[in-house]
Amino acid sequence: MVFDKTEIQGEIEFCSKYVPVKNKQFKIEDCRSVNDDECFEGRYKIKILLTQEELKVFETGGRIQKIASGRNKKLEDLHINSDGSCCLG
Repeated sequence: MVFDKTEIQGEIEFCSKYVPVKNKQFKIEDCRSVNDDECFEGRYKIKILLTQEELKVFETGGRIQKIASGRNKKLEDLHINSDGSCCLG
């Protein structure tokens, strides 16, 4: 099966936070069972673009932008790439 591009749009529920581990590195941890101000939670509108070369995910509802602005963070700090796609690594 050969395809040029597939696009999927929908919502994803997310409830996680960054937890420091060592050497200024972080891991992402589920925080559904904890009331924590550092949790990023809720439903996010997303778009997934899939080509033979790559997979990219974009948050399309503007929530990450609002979180960044409200917490005085750069989008890169919240793992948003320069093209607006979400870091999946």
